[in-house]
Amino acid sequence: MKYFSETIEDYTSTALLLNAVDVARKRYQSNPEIVKLSTTTNIPPELKFPNDPDYTFGREELVSKYRGDIIRKIASDYLIKNISTLDALLEDIYSIILKTDNSMSEKDIGKKIRAAWSNDNLKRCILDELDIQQPPKKKSTPEMSFEVYQCWRELRHALVHNKGKLGTKHINRLQQFESRLPKESHLLKSHLIKGNKIVLNFDSVLILRHWVYSFIFYLDYSFHVTLIYKRLLDYVNSGNIHLVRSDGKKYEGQIKEVHFEEYNLKLKRNIDGSEINIQLDKITNYKGLD
Repeated sequence: MKYFSETIEDYTSTALLLNAVDVARKRYQSNPEIVKLSTTTNIPPELKFPNDPDYTFGREELVSKYRGDIIRKIASDYLIKNISTLDALLEDIYSIILKTDNSMSEKDIGKKIRAAWSNDNLKRCILDELDIQQPPKKKSTPEMSFEVYQCWRELRHALVHNKGKLGTKHINRLQQFESRLPKESHLLKSHLIKGNKIVLNFDSVLILRHWVYSFIFYLDYSFHVTLIYKRLLDYVNSGNIHLVRSDGKKYEGQIKEVHFEEYNLKLKRNIDGSEINIQLDKITNYKGLD
């Protein structure tokens, strides 16, 4: 997966940067011979300005900088980049869905993509029109997963436009999203937010990393289950394929809902090729139209 690879690369680079920061901090802290560091000393003369702005750090300032500001900067960039990567992933999915409508021109699709985040257009398309299914054994519904994602997007917005401070609008939107989520998924009362400021450190990087990977896995699994689910309903209701119940009897009615915990599809074509039997392991419930 292209976007999953990008998130792995982002974390790898971030982990190396954080390691370099730790090494540098320990070096400056333990070496009293280092008195100061200029930010422009190593710039080649041909690339310097006559009155080049320079900042010279003392040893204690360097230690303080590497202990706080630099880590926050790295964590901030990691959050911004990862949420932007997920935006691109979801917009690609949205584009694929829109292209299934043959009546839409490329220009119309482009307009839709640009307005993807207005009025929850993208979210409603994926949740309502595509109707993605909740993966088996997952507590979070697709709706809940998107609400959490909206919370992270709000934090990204505050970092980019308000230096990591949550304004009234940010807080109100977070409260709106979290009103539809269980308490354990709330960000406002987590240690990621202190007062009206976003807390950025090594822990925040790891928390976001875990959530991003989980969200991508959730989407991948949801789309896979959704395709299996829809294909199953189409096949069964076509009349050419029948559903074999756990007691070995054939279900003759039309299926409109199938609920399952785990699936294992086994297709077997009869000798004459007239029919395919489909066996679904561990069906927990199905509801017919008759």
